[in-house]
Order: sequence, then C-alpha cells, then structure tokens
Amino acid sequence: PTIKRVLRGDPTKENIRKKIADAFQVPPWVVTIPRDQEKTSYTWEDIMAGARHVAREIAFNQPPMDAVLTYPGASSIFAGLVLAVLPFKKYLQAPVFTAIFKRLDDPRNIRGFQPVMTKCYKLLVPSELFATHHKRVIVIDDVIISGGAMDELRRELGKHFGIVNVKFACCICDQSLTYGHRTAPEFIGLPRLAVGTKFSLPWGEPHT
Repeated sequence: PTIKRVLRGDPTKENIRKKIADAFQVPPWVVTIPRDQEKTSYTWEDIMAGARHVAREIAFNQPPMDAVLTYPGASSIFAGLVLAVLPFKKYLQAPVFTAIFKRLDDPRNIRGFQPVMTKCYKLLVPSELFATHHKRVIVIDDVIISGGAMDELRRELGKHFGIVNVKFACCICDQSLTYGHRTAPEFIGLPRLAVGTKFSLPWGEPHT
C-alpha cells in the first residue's frame, strides 16, 4: 500500500521514500518522480542527485571541458554543486564565467562582455572567455525550459570553439527538449524527472 501511494504521487515522509529506495537499490530521487505536474516540487536531495549525475557524465566526457559558463542565481548554485563533486584536482583550476541577462531594449553595454541575442533578451558573455586559451566549454544551467538561450549560445560559442567543443548541462529539462523538439543538452541531471513548466525548486519557481 505504501508503494502504491508513492506511485500515485501522494505525500510521503522522507524516511519512507529512503526505505523504498534502499529496498529497490535505486537513488532516493527515483522514488520522488512527480506524477502530478500541478503539485510537482523538487527537494535539495533531488538537486544534489542531479548534480552528482551531471558530474559523473562530465568526468567521463573526453576530452575534458576546460572552462565553465553559467548564469547568476540558481544556475550558479547548481553549477557550484556540480563542480563540488567533480574530481577536485582535475577541475580546481577550471575558470567559471558568468553571463548576464539584459532586456533586448536595454541600450547599455558593459565593457568586457560580448552580447548574444535571443528572441526574448540578450546575454552578455564575458569577453575573457573568448580571449583565453580555452578550447572546450560547458554551459551549466539549473533548468532549461524553452532552449532558446541554449540554441543561440551553442551557435555563437560554436563559431569560436567549434560546435563539438561546446556542451550544455542542466538539472531539469523540459520534455519537448528531451524528446527531440529542439537540441537537448548533452548532460541532464534528472533525466527521468523532465516535466512541464509547472513545478517548484528549493529556491522557488523557475523563470520561464
């Protein structure tokens, strides 16, 4: 009966979910697969499980990435968690760059950043990323919903580094991307938990 309640998506205590996960020898986040998008929420345990999965995928990817690009706020939180569980010595010296979101009609230019235009906003990518000796870049986001920014960044970064040397990673990805509607990120932390846009994270609802 308890397992049936979990499969229905009924609220269950964390210790019960852990017992079920231990019994079936699966990670705890597998037991928290959301069944109702109206009530879907992710815990810190889910996010950490996603970070560990992405870190493993990155660690096995060859040749390794030698620069990281992320965004302010929640994206940088997830990127930090991924880097925290990667092999320490191997990735300690990898620089982490932060892109800035600006409105399309914002006329201001910030020195030291290169604009990348999307349909909804412009991204300011640190010019130092392009000016250094880096050869392979990974862009780490917490959630990818539409994939618009990812497509534009892949195109622009690909001009400089080569398309095969630009990879994307996230914790949660929308179904339309995972099923081939657009180019999906190479590394998805919680691939079985891809949902629609109605869900919440430990820090609140994602920006759509």
